[in-house]
Amino acid sequence: MFQIKPFFVIAGLCSLLALGGCGGGLDPNPGGNGPTTLSARLSNSDFYDSPSSRYYDIFVADALETGTARVAMRSDDFDTQFYVYEKGSDGEYTLIDSNDDADSSTTDSDDRFDVTYGNTYRILATSSLSDDQGSYQIRFSSELSKPAQVTTQDQVAKSSKKFSLPARSKK
Repeated sequence: MFQIKPFFVIAGLCSLLALGGCGGGLDPNPGGNGPTTLSARLSNSDFYDSPSSRYYDIFVADALETGTARVAMRSDDFDTQFYVYEKGSDGEYTLIDSNDDADSSTTDSDDRFDVTYGNTYRILATSSLSDDQGSYQIRFSSELSKPAQVTTQDQVAKSSKKFSLPARSKK
């Protein structure tokens, strides 16, 4: 008689969860070409917006198709928030979307927005409150290319005033 070993049952369940995109609300594109998930950290070496007293990271991605893209961000260390900017034909970036809390039951951020094939998008990942730091995960749906993170050594991005964040209250 054939007997199933507990190890194989657990391994099989883990494989199904991995293929299904587990991660508590961070699966913007189940069944698609596959989302890109990045792990990052807000720290005092990141970009800093003085008016709102918030650290932020910048990610750049191109639209691989015209449609609706999705970005989801979560953290156990802080209340997440992100801003999406689209590059115009004049080279300037315009704010097209932002999300603080996906819904009233979470401090994770998750939102959909329209993208146009070939256009470039900058996603600013930050906290909702001032001076927060910590680890987070951010996921981009397959409508966007694998994002590149802009470093603080990129002086053009660092000196840019076009990415000022709205003021938020102190803790």
